Amino acid sequence: IHTFRRYPDMEAAQETIHLLREAGIPFDTEESSPVFDMTMTGNMMYQSEILLRIRQSDFEAANVLMTDQAAQNLDTFTEEHYLYSFSEEELMDVIRHFDEWNEEDQLLSRRLLAEKGKALSDEDIAAMKAARIAAIRQPEKASAAWITFGFFCAAFGGLLGVFIAWHLYHFKKIDPLGQAYPVYDEQTRRMGKHMGYISIPMTALTFGAWLFPNPLREWVLTLGDYFYYAF
Repeated sequence: IHTFRRYPDMEAAQETIHLLREAGIPFDTEESSPVFDMTMTGNMMYQSEILLRIRQSDFEAANVLMTDQAAQNLDTFTEEHYLYSFSEEELMDVIRHFDEWNEEDQLLSRRLLAEKGKALSDEDIAAMKAARIAAIRQPEKASAAWITFGFFCAAFGGLLGVFIAWHLYHFKKIDPLGQAYPVYDEQTRRMGKHMGYISIPMTALTFGAWLFPNPLREWVLTLGDYFYYAF
């Protein structure tokens, strides 16, 4: 189950909750961990979000549901809506970055562009969405310092080394279409895999050194001294 939408409070999430419930799409809600944000005035502001979560397999159906509902609401917007003050390029940006705007904003932007003589076909919209998804899924490269620290932890048999190895190799995110993708590039993931080959046996040996008789403990400590002086 993954986060489908984020809302500032439960009241703002009610319309989407109603739509999902009516469509029989299972969901749950969760309040995100609170964070504190220092404002320009120097005051600390408490911030949290309501996370509306659904199954990964339901993302496509839920997105269609949200778009259909937005289309029904489109005629209710007047020229007082903030998008009427947007330039053509700003309206295009709403459509390009569809994951940062709600469905009503996307549909209204498309209508306003058409009124300005910049009509977009369904193929144009699909191409922009595909480009945005490709940009979101662009893999990251872990920093050299983070990888070095991971190998250091792996060599000395710490559980932290196992966690870093798993994180670099396996960590994934969910794109706006509900598809999972690896966060890190192939080189970083390969380093994480090698880190795992070192950290798992070294962690097992380290624990074994304290659980079993002295010979194993002495062997592990000797190996640790070797790595210490080698680096």
